[in-house]
Amino acid sequence: MLETKLKNKKAWLRIVEAFMAVLIVMSVLLVIVVRANNRSYEGEIDAMQRNILLTVYRDNTLRSQVINNDTTGVNELIKTIVPDWINYASQICNPLDLCPLNASSKVLLNKEIYANDVVITSNLTVYSERKLKIFFWRK
Repeated sequence: MLETKLKNKKAWLRIVEAFMAVLIVMSVLLVIVVRANNRSYEGEIDAMQRNILLTVYRDNTLRSQVINNDTTGVNELIKTIVPDWINYASQICNPLDLCPLNASSKVLLNKEIYANDVVITSNLTVYSERKLKIFFWRK
C-alpha cells in the first residue's frame, strides 16, 4: 500500500513537471512571436521614413520648403506614402536642437514612436541649415 502511494505521488509529480515544461515552452514561443510581429512593423516603418527623407533630400522644391520652415509639401508626401494605420507628424528645427514631438501626451501615452531625421543645408540659391524630423506611431 505504501509503495502504491509513493508511485502515485511520483506520477503526479511527473505530470506537474510536464505541465510546467509545456507552459514554459509555450510562453517562450509567445514572446518570440510577439517580438517578431513588432519587428516587422519596425522595419516597414523605418523603410517608409527613409524613403520619405530621401525624397525630400533629393527634391529641390521640398528642400526649399524645409529651408523656409514649411512642412506642407512634406506632409503631402507623407500622406501619399504612409498607410492609414499610421499617424505621423513632421517638424523642422535647427540641426543642433533635439526637435521633440509637439503632440498631446495623452494621445501618445503607451505608444511606440518611430522617429527619423535628415539635415537639409541648402538649395540652389540659399544656404541655411535645417533639420527635418518625422515621427510615426501606430493608431
